Amino acid sequence: MEHDEFMRQFEAEARRLRLNMYRLSAFASSGTGWENEVLERMRGLEPGASWEDVIPGLELPAPDPMIADLVASFDPDVYWREREISDALSRELHRVVLSDPALASADGIGFNFPHGKEHALRVLRRLPDNAGWRAYHDALASTPPDE
Repeated sequence: MEHDEFMRQFEAEARRLRLNMYRLSAFASSGTGWENEVLERMRGLEPGASWEDVIPGLELPAPDPMIADLVASFDPDVYWREREISDALSRELHRVVLSDPALASADGIGFNFPHGKEHALRVLRRLPDNAGWRAYHDALASTPPDE
């Protein structure tokens, strides 16, 4: 199974099971040969299962103190909603802005979302393919936060 397809299925099952994605911060699977076994095990579990149920014998280290509060307060609904918004925002930025030839010579690029990611996503979805940085910036500046 290709890595991207495995990750798509793995994340779909992790979402269904409501697993704490911050608890498993690093996950390497490529070339391990156990992808199908893990997916089958996940498919047999009910929501509320733990990572230890998914991977028996797994001993997760204590969370990094920098993210301990995030791990402890994990809300799967919020996590997956934010993940969907971030993924969609990335796709839209590539579609509208990052194809701009003016950016080809840039040393780096940063994005500011003064009214949040959801607002920026709404603005981007109204713009045509390859509209460019200036069109995005102007549309972002001229669109009220509640629109």
